[in-house]
Amino acid sequence: MKILYSLFCLLILSSQSCFAQKVRYTDTTNVWTLTWDYWGDSSGPSVWDKKYIGDTIHNGIQYYIQEYGIVPFFWVREDTAAGKVFYLESVDSVEKVLFDYTLAIGDTFISNNPYYTYSQPHRFILSSIDTLFINNVPHMIQHFDYIGSSYVMQDHTLAIEGLGCLEGGRMLIPPHPNPGSMITCFQNQGVHPIITPGWPPFFDNIGSCEPLKISEKIHRNILPTVVPNPATDLVSIVWNRSISTGHLMITDIVGKVVAEIGLVNKDKAALSVSDFPPSMYFYRIIDHDGTALYSGKFIVE
Repeated sequence: MKILYSLFCLLILSSQSCFAQKVRYTDTTNVWTLTWDYWGDSSGPSVWDKKYIGDTIHNGIQYYIQEYGIVPFFWVREDTAAGKVFYLESVDSVEKVLFDYTLAIGDTFISNNPYYTYSQPHRFILSSIDTLFINNVPHMIQHFDYIGSSYVMQDHTLAIEGLGCLEGGRMLIPPHPNPGSMITCFQNQGVHPIITPGWPPFFDNIGSCEPLKISEKIHRNILPTVVPNPATDLVSIVWNRSISTGHLMITDIVGKVVAEIGLVNKDKAALSVSDFPPSMYFYRIIDHDGTALYSGKFIVE
């Protein structure tokens, strides 16, 4: 009886582990909804889905064919052992690195985004690494600073393991005068996985997957200011417009709500963090209808 019970437990654990796996970028069930909108363009946003539409063998290697907006095809393969995703612009092109999850802070990454490279590739430096949870499974977030000819734009863009780049859809892009394309909804295995914490400024995969939210006109918000950051006793968050009715929600690194403050005609909020264990925390400023207006992070020391 004990042997049977042990086997039963092993079966239960193994079945649970099957459902507790990281999302892979080349999972053929993935569907990314991207919204494109020029800043100030009165025509409104354009919405399209990016998905896999087949596969092919090239030089003895299997690639998955990804449909991507204006450019109809994009060949991708994922090497989980090497921690990298590779791509081809066409079947006769040279393979390049799309994502590299083995980079250390301070490493430089070269982006060959065909829409934004112009005459030369663009350089980014990995400035920090965080964790995001997709269905409670941790995925790496890489924050990149853009390295220009005479300047560095800090915290410019990010890549999420298994999901891709939030802005631009598939790879790092340099600073751009309009919001460009943003992921506003993500599907895996035919459902919208829970993504925590919701990521600024638009994507949380819950409210953002509602049709009305996706079709809303996208404009880049001025991100809130958090002072001091890191904090020890008191932290203040200031944003760029007054909220008539809403609330501020603070979650820890695993998505647990640790504080919540109601907002009425407020453009700033302050809270004590003296009892918070030292860690990274995430905030979301939510309107009365559940729309996440702003979100970001801060550190408690």
